[in-house]
Amino acid sequence: MLLWKRKVPTLRSLEIFSQAKYDGDNDDDANDEPKRKNVCIKSINKKNIVENVDDKASRSNQCVKKGIVLAETGRYWESLHYFDEAILCTPNDAKIYEMKAQALLELRELYPALEVAEKAVKINTQWAEGFQTLGRCQISCGEIKQALKNFCKAFHLNPILDELYEEDIKWAQQLLVQQQQVQQNQVKQPCNNCLLSKEVETSILYNFD
Repeated sequence: MLLWKRKVPTLRSLEIFSQAKYDGDNDDDANDEPKRKNVCIKSINKKNIVENVDDKASRSNQCVKKGIVLAETGRYWESLHYFDEAILCTPNDAKIYEMKAQALLELRELYPALEVAEKAVKINTQWAEGFQTLGRCQISCGEIKQALKNFCKAFHLNPILDELYEEDIKWAQQLLVQQQQVQQNQVKQPCNNCLLSKEVETSILYNFD
């Protein structure tokens, strides 16, 4: 089940420029004319940068909304297209990577999901939901110990996070116990096979009938 509870952060509006004041007589105005032109050029450049950032943030927000709607209706492949486009616009938004990882996990694209989830927690190292999703990806890939560590890290960051303790941490603990039991059985099995092979070998060597 996808958890689309996160809001895309809005970028802070940047200050375009401070208006320059010029005082003095006509000669000073003439001498300051090149400076004024430079200020105007810089101001235009800053304005273009701000508009470009705002456009990308707006486009990213639109793509995320579309991706969420598609994911909630089970159209995960289509949602990935919009999440990817949003990432191109705002490549440092951990929440978009986390949502993309969830969609990939639903599609059973396990290792791509793991890679994207790792990217999310690298961008934001203090985000509990990111570590929760990373842990779920790791469990799906069989990395149970590492998943449990990340679930515990998420619990430390946000102890009241939905489903984290009751479902994720307890689930990982149960899987870890099962994994250890399987490994113990695998260790015992070769020993039994060795004993059987020795018995067979002995019976062959000393069977003269």
